[in-house]
Formats: sequence, C-alpha cells, structure tokens
Amino acid sequence: MAAEFYCFVIGAFTGFVGCLVSWQLNLVVMHRGLERGRHDAFFVGLGAVSADIVFLGGAFTGLYSLTGHPEWWIHLKWVSILMLLSVAARTYFRKKTIISANPVKKKNPARNFLLGFILVISNPLLFILWVGILSFLVAHFPDAQILDHQWIFLTSFYAGSSAWFAILAGVILHHARKWDDEKLHALSRIFSVGLVIGALILIWAKF
Repeated sequence: MAAEFYCFVIGAFTGFVGCLVSWQLNLVVMHRGLERGRHDAFFVGLGAVSADIVFLGGAFTGLYSLTGHPEWWIHLKWVSILMLLSVAARTYFRKKTIISANPVKKKNPARNFLLGFILVISNPLLFILWVGILSFLVAHFPDAQILDHQWIFLTSFYAGSSAWFAILAGVILHHARKWDDEKLHALSRIFSVGLVIGALILIWAKF
C-alpha cells in the first residue's frame, strides 16, 4: 500500500507541476477563457492532459523506438506550429470589445477538448520530454514502483493536471475577467506574442 500511495503522490505532483510550467498551453487556455468563458478553458486543458496521457502510455508500453524516427514527427510538428500561429493571429487582430463586451459563445466542450488534445499530441518534443521525465522518475524513485503501478501513476497524473487547470480556469480567469477592456486587450496581445515565440521555438527545434 505504501508503494501505491507513493506512486499516486508522485504522479499527481508531476501532472500538476508539468501543466503549471507549460506556458504555451496555459496561454492558449487563458485566451480561450477570456474569449469564451472558464468552462471552455477548462476543457481545453482536459484535452491537453489526455494527450499527455497518450504520450505517457506510449512510454510505459515501450514505444521508445519512435524517438529514433524523427521523420515521423516532422508533419505533426508543423501542425502544432500552424495551430499556435493561427490562435496567435486571431488573438492579436480581433476587436477590443470581443473579450468582455460580447456575449460568451455557446459552449462546445468537444471542440475545446479537441483543440487542447491536438495542440499537445502534434508536438513531438513533448513525447520525447515525457519519455525522459518518466525514465528519471523510475530511476530516482524506485520505492514508488512506478512501472508496476502504471494505472495508479496515470490516474493521479490526470488528477494533478486537472487540478491545475481547475485553478487556472476557476480562480485565475475569474479575476482576469473582471479587468476592463483595455487591460484585457493588452493581455490578449501579450498572449499572442508568447504563442508566436512558442511557434518559433518549435520551428528552430531540431529532432
């Protein structure tokens, strides 16, 4: 039981911190929340977490060979780049009043979930990153027996990641939406610049 609990704690902590520092994803989630509402932002986060689970599941089941075939990932890499640039362009050039004055659009959980999922699953760097992180955790926390408790780790990872996006959508965005249009518009443009920087990093990244 001690190993299972230890594995659960490590998984939850990894998921929470991993999403906390994923600034590109958090920019997209914040943008979605300011434009359409906190509910939509949360589902973008859940979609992204689900893609991370796919990557981790691949690492657990021994799909390390994919890291030796970068040519398989180049097309997915450009999908991610184009999505980041598309969101950045729509964010930067939209009207000032679209964020807070216009009514929130009809909620579409499936579409928002898909946005987050595709944004992450199309980024080959994240797969390589999670393989490295998982290898580090297995090597440095042997008492957790992560390889023997894969489902516990994945479940707690999802819970920890979801907790971060609940805080982002439920608390941080709640306060951000109280700002006036000028502040929200300036924040929106800052987000767009950050997304462009993220896209440029992917363009220059070598596999």
